[in-house]
Amino acid sequence: MKQYVIMLALLAECFNAAAQEREVTKTDSSTIYSIHNTLTNTYFISNVVETKGHRVSYCRELYGDKQTVKKTGIAVNGRVVGVWNYFTPQGKKYMSVDFDHDQRIFFGDTTFVFEDYWKKMRHKADSIVASYYSNDFFAANIHLNSMNSGWRAKVHYKMVQGGWYDLFEAKPFEFDMAYDVVLPPNQHFDIIEFEMDSIGALNQTYRNKGLHKFTKCCFTLTEDDLWEIVKNSGVNTEASLEIKLEWSDSLSDFRIRITSFTLAPPKTGIKFRSRTIYVNPYTKACSDIEEYKEKLLD
Repeated sequence: MKQYVIMLALLAECFNAAAQEREVTKTDSSTIYSIHNTLTNTYFISNVVETKGHRVSYCRELYGDKQTVKKTGIAVNGRVVGVWNYFTPQGKKYMSVDFDHDQRIFFGDTTFVFEDYWKKMRHKADSIVASYYSNDFFAANIHLNSMNSGWRAKVHYKMVQGGWYDLFEAKPFEFDMAYDVVLPPNQHFDIIEFEMDSIGALNQTYRNKGLHKFTKCCFTLTEDDLWEIVKNSGVNTEASLEIKLEWSDSLSDFRIRITSFTLAPPKTGIKFRSRTIYVNPYTKACSDIEEYKEKLLD
């Protein structure tokens, strides 16, 4: 199972891992993660609560004074949801972003002179992804991961950076783009990551992730097809399931990874057991099976 701090890094909008200083504080009811981005001198704090099998993160980003809020919002299982509010260094709310509907609302006299350019770059990025998959599959199953996307620009000869929805003062020279691949029943399968330059051209020197050319059409799977594969794979359908479509370098093709998580009986010293089965999306045949046990901490 992935460590939660990996998902937290996606929320933190930090492009340079070397520029991060992290702290973790555990309480009786939650775990508090704090990331200091030394490049932007901001502090990202996430109070994570486990509830009904989900990780709910109450997030806020602070300016360098550690007092003034820059943005606030909620994430569930590492993915931002709902409305996030953005504030100026003077504490005035200037923008809200509805991540569920991919919409941005300005308040007061807030203006964004690069609005048309920003929309043009989003269209360029969408077109790049659609060219690797298909327009229909992109429209139905690929969504912008805005909290892991962002830009870099130079202002007065100083490099600045921000998240996708953060307003920029100067035209960026580079964009980091990320998209989620989602298939029924609304499961996160994979993430697509790549870089674009200021005119929206794909940076070929960057190790792009998830942009794979293929000729076979494994994406015609319906929700019924997917659950038929799950049931026939032998996993416990009553357990908590994680279903992902992923690229296999060894196969040079896609495969489906189905993992079931079950709590272990008391006094076994084991927190949970997981069973992973890999499925060929074309033949629906099962291949490798992996068993894993996470031991309780002493």
